[in-house]
Amino acid sequence: MIGWYLHHHGRGHLDRLRAVAPLIGQPITVFSSLPAPARPPASAAGPVRWVGLDADAGPEEACPDPARADPTAGGRLHWAPLLHRGHARRLAAIAQAALGLSGLVVDVSAEAALLGRLLGLPVALFTQPGDRTDAPHRLALDLASVIIAPFPSAEALGASAFAAAAPHLVGRARAVCVGGLAPDDDPEDTGRNAAAPAGTRSEAPAGGRLRVLAVGGAGGSLLTARDLEAAAAASRHAWRLIGVPGHPFSPAVAAELAACDVAIVGAGLGSVAQLARSGRPGAILPAPRPFGEQAATARMLAELGAVVVDSPPPPAAWDGLLDRARAAGPLRGWHRPDGAAAAAAAITAACGGRP
Repeated sequence: MIGWYLHHHGRGHLDRLRAVAPLIGQPITVFSSLPAPARPPASAAGPVRWVGLDADAGPEEACPDPARADPTAGGRLHWAPLLHRGHARRLAAIAQAALGLSGLVVDVSAEAALLGRLLGLPVALFTQPGDRTDAPHRLALDLASVIIAPFPSAEALGASAFAAAAPHLVGRARAVCVGGLAPDDDPEDTGRNAAAPAGTRSEAPAGGRLRVLAVGGAGGSLLTARDLEAAAAASRHAWRLIGVPGHPFSPAVAAELAACDVAIVGAGLGSVAQLARSGRPGAILPAPRPFGEQAATARMLAELGAVVVDSPPPPAAWDGLLDRARAAGPLRGWHRPDGAAAAAAAITAACGGRP
């Protein structure tokens, strides 16, 4: 059985699990503080087992302020607050299961990667763009049996662009770049919320108006609902907003993207992977993130010819941006048809049960 540590922030980590797990022949146990989805992902061996982890950032009696409890251990770790019992329980849950595991996939956590290797497990570590050359990241990368990068390779981007966006991977022979990873469908969709079946198009609005889909991110977005509503009001096009306050997220994102003419998304790896897989053009808005993750992703996308918006434009400027995005066409070079299979193969090779 393979263990899979799943970070709770945003939707991209769960999307990667959904994309890769069906191609893995072993059972999978997921460890996450993200609530188990209504329809669990499945490997080729059956539905994943979901182990809920305690939160590790809230105040406790013995640790009333985790941010002041030496959480970085003097800069050697990212988050391990002293005497925080929630933090201890989440690591203990992984350690308790270790005897039944043949390896640990980590998406993403330096501490979970370190724990897995200390337990004698091979670690398949997902990484992300940005400046991750700090000591905790270097330690996790050094001990990983394989590093999986869900974005394009240096060959696809060019060596200098790749080095600028992912300097922590330069010279690492165990890194495998698999391109964007998104599931084939909308597994959380019940059929009630689908804009259209994936791969189909609805009739376009009259008068040459475009169908614009603005997708908010679960990890937060650069644009507020007010920004987007003002842009929609000033636009000649027909807008639909999902995943921003006042406009609920749709569980049918693949279908929503299939039904639009142009999309507006953040630069999170999950959103970009879904947009690239849909074959629809889009404008990308990077938001501030730790380690400059979305800014680095946006630089990669610009290198591939995508329209990147660094700061929210005034409402009247949006139509020009959307016209540019549509003229640029779908994201090219981000999605690999065999990317999920490549990731599954790397995980299976690392966590197959033999050193």
